[in-house]
Order: sequence, then C-alpha cells, then structure tokens
Amino acid sequence: MSPHRSDLWTSEQEAQLLKLAATAPRIVDVADAMDKTRNSIVGKLARMRRNGQVGEIEWSLRPNRYKALKRSPGPRMPPHQPPPKPRRGLPPPREPMQPEPTPEIFTMRRLALLELGPRTCRWPVGDVGEPTFCFCGNETDRDRVYCTVHHVVAYYRGNR
Repeated sequence: MSPHRSDLWTSEQEAQLLKLAATAPRIVDVADAMDKTRNSIVGKLARMRRNGQVGEIEWSLRPNRYKALKRSPGPRMPPHQPPPKPRRGLPPPREPMQPEPTPEIFTMRRLALLELGPRTCRWPVGDVGEPTFCFCGNETDRDRVYCTVHHVVAYYRGNR
C-alpha cells in the first residue's frame, strides 16, 4: 500500500513549515527554503488548517516587483466599439423590379376591396389612389392570402 500524501511530511518538516509560514512574506519563499514546490506548501497548509493545526495566514502571492510596475499615463485610446448589429425587421430597400408578365396576370378577376371573400387573392394591382386599383381576386389555397402565382412572388427568397 502506498503512503498517503500527509505521510510524506515528517513532524520536523511540519514544525519548520509552521515556523517559516509565520516569518516568510510569501509562499514561494517558504517553498524555496524547504526545497518543495509552492503547491505542496499550499496543500499541506490547507490540510493543517482543516485539522486545526494552523490558523489563517496572509500571504503576498505576487513578488514586490509587480507592485512597482505601473502604467505611464500616456495617450488614452478610445474604447473599442463593436460594429453595429444588423437591424431586424425589414431588409434594406432595393430597386423595384418589374415582374415578367405571366399568363396568370391576364386571368385575374380584378375585384374591389369590398368584393373580396375569405378565399380570394388579396394581391394589390395598381396604385392605391387610382380609380383602376383592384385586387387579384383569384381563388387561394386553404389558409393563404394570395393565389399560387402571387404566393410564389411574395415568398420567393431568391439570392439574399
């Protein structure tokens, strides 16, 4: 059976550790004096603290030379700003494209607003202010607002 980690420390080493821990400013100094690693010192002190053999010890974990290093107050750069996030909602406006005439355009029923029923195409035709303005009026599939031809035109994704 292999020895437990706490068995690797002799009682003389534990006494030396307690003496050095009370006087040395840093864990690294204790580790160098005892010829052990910093982690072994930290681990042993933690086990001794758990067993009630030692109280809290304040350590300076960084060498003093780091405290002396300070940044010189040079010119400050503005904080980095990330690029603006793309807006959700409507895509940027594109140049209007004229759809190619198809045979279905000539077979539209051309209904006024009040003539539209629950299964008629609501595709607007013409300008709203003109007296010739109307809606396609062809029959739609179930749960759709446009006929098959206008549904393809309205929901075609193309190369976005």
